[in-house]
Amino acid sequence: MARAETCPENQPGWMRGRAIVFEPNLTPPGDRGIGEIFAFAFRRGDSEPGTRYLAVSDSDGNLCIHDTSAGEWVVTSLEPFTFRPIVREVTCTARSCDMGELHFEALRVSDDYVEYNTDWWSGSLAETITVPEGATSLAKLTFRSGAESRNAVEVHRGLDVTGEPIARSSISFPGGGGRATAAFAPGVPLTPGETLTIAVLGSWAPYRLGDVYAGGAAYQVGDDHSLNPIANTDLCFNLDLDSGGSATSFLVSANDGYEFGSDLAQEFVAHSTAITHASAFTGGPEGFRRVRIFVSETPNGPPIGPVKETIGLHDQGIAVAWFADELPVTIGQHYYLRVQYPELGHATYTRKQLPDRSAPYPDLVLRVDGNPVDGSLVGRVMGPTATTGAGGDAGTSGDGGVDPQPGVGGCGCQSGRGVSDGGLLLGVAVGLYLCLRRRRQALDVAPTNLVVVER
Repeated sequence: MARAETCPENQPGWMRGRAIVFEPNLTPPGDRGIGEIFAFAFRRGDSEPGTRYLAVSDSDGNLCIHDTSAGEWVVTSLEPFTFRPIVREVTCTARSCDMGELHFEALRVSDDYVEYNTDWWSGSLAETITVPEGATSLAKLTFRSGAESRNAVEVHRGLDVTGEPIARSSISFPGGGGRATAAFAPGVPLTPGETLTIAVLGSWAPYRLGDVYAGGAAYQVGDDHSLNPIANTDLCFNLDLDSGGSATSFLVSANDGYEFGSDLAQEFVAHSTAITHASAFTGGPEGFRRVRIFVSETPNGPPIGPVKETIGLHDQGIAVAWFADELPVTIGQHYYLRVQYPELGHATYTRKQLPDRSAPYPDLVLRVDGNPVDGSLVGRVMGPTATTGAGGDAGTSGDGGVDPQPGVGGCGCQSGRGVSDGGLLLGVAVGLYLCLRRRRQALDVAPTNLVVVER
């Protein structure tokens, strides 16, 4: 049994680390630990059947993955709402297995310390941002609103919303308000230092702050698409960018249904030279289940790299990781992310329709047990954009590339075509954190590294 915890001192070989993010809203601004970050660890090569090396961070960000041992490991994170996944290579010895600080370097104006104000209902609003150094493309954008609404999202270059946007998406906030995410088709190019204007069109009730973000400001969008400054105000947001030599190849961040089967094959187009992270979300029936994840060149073909395996729970997110030299792919080529249940069929979350009623990836086919179905798999595929040899540098830590660290981790990563519909995503959201909401319970399965989290 494992819990959200700091590794005990009498277990130096267990994998330890701390998830943190810089918060400009704190007084004074500074780093804070992030709770409810899931971390999955994998050995090099094919996974042993029936294993799971998993931890979740406690309220101060501390992680402890039990039962690890000396050797090479690759670790990835999963938190689908706000933060971009981290991928990190770690070399463990019998006396040390330390990931160090997993630093989620989000472009972020946090709503975590903001009280909702009932006079915040408004029409179309925009926020300007300055593209940070190293950023290469958009991935997703999260806002928080105090009321239910459905809105179009446009991204424009410069201080302007009159021309053709460089990216479009849509967003849907749940009844009573909450967070929602607009995700963008991979490959929207960015130039560090340029100004972008992100417009959310239609009435909504966004969380907002004073002038806490030096790289931009909030604007009211007029009926004529004019931009009218709102004094001393920034909208609260979290922007997930590809950066540091990494790229997202596939991203759907909410579900409106599921598919039941034993072998799901999601077509995607590679935007990186290797795949180092993939995630999905499993549904019913209740209980533990073996999950195999790999990549193939055809919907029913053999793996082109190692098969990673873990044990999932119903209504829970799962993620797997590969070393940067394990799963090379060719940019622009089509591949299939395969999610298999070797023992029984299970539900896996999918998305058929975005809030604007378009399909997430109309040209990429999802197959279940060999049969094409409507919609796309909920999950993410990402990796480095530069070829690397074994142990080589495949990008800065925390990105789709990996951060090879001999026993000690360095700094962390950027936070992170689908849309997070707040209401429809509740199944995924609640499921991912099911373990965190339950009282302690005994495990009725054999492997000692299965996790039931106590909070």
